[in-house]
Amino acid sequence: MPESPPLRDSSTGFLVKAAATGFMVQAVTALVNGKSLWITVGCIVVAIVLYVSWDKWPEIRKHVGPRAVVALPKVGIVALIIVLGYFGLSALLYITQLRTDLDSYAMPRTLTVKQANDLVNYLSTKESHAVAIGADPLDAEAVQYAANIFAALSRTNWDAKGVVSVPRPSFEGVEVMVEWPGPVGAPDDPKHPAADRILTEAFSRVVGTPIAEGALYNKPEYKVSIIVGKRPLRIPSEGRFAKWLVRLEYSFHVLFG
Repeated sequence: MPESPPLRDSSTGFLVKAAATGFMVQAVTALVNGKSLWITVGCIVVAIVLYVSWDKWPEIRKHVGPRAVVALPKVGIVALIIVLGYFGLSALLYITQLRTDLDSYAMPRTLTVKQANDLVNYLSTKESHAVAIGADPLDAEAVQYAANIFAALSRTNWDAKGVVSVPRPSFEGVEVMVEWPGPVGAPDDPKHPAADRILTEAFSRVVGTPIAEGALYNKPEYKVSIIVGKRPLRIPSEGRFAKWLVRLEYSFHVLFG
């Protein structure tokens, strides 16, 4: 029987070498990211074993049984599938996290179609009130977000006014500002909740956007305003898919170190 070609000249050899390269890349990644030294050393050891197997296969096969010779390529393919799956998952997670970071740190705020529809549906079932929407005219991002809110409120039975000028708000995010005609606010009435309570509930629970509350007293009349402040440095934006990927990658780390 003619001697089989060296592993390096076969397709299986290519897969083994690719797996060795993948483990070496993972070792460097673990070292750069400050992960456990055992992970780095383990990946290097596996990479060396795979590379030596690729380079010295004719000598190795003389010392193993025929069954092992037949089984080793299959084991290598399975190992490669696991490695490629891991790196594919890591790449997908990286891309998803990159998009999440863009949404969190760079993209302007906006109401999605679903958020706007949910806001409209919720407020349309509540007692209507007059509300003004304001933002700093020098903050284009805040003005645009305020315009989104105004457009949504304009589709309800509420008397929305905006976008009014509010020079340089000192806070970040969105705030419901209420002006009371007396020294204290009116007590809560479950049957007829105040406009500020309805809006706070709508944004916090229905839209899913955190919103602050502010109050001014001894004003001529009761007024409610939605003031859009500066964009926060980070906006929570992680979706279900990103969370699922994080959990799946964590499972890979637990299983394969």
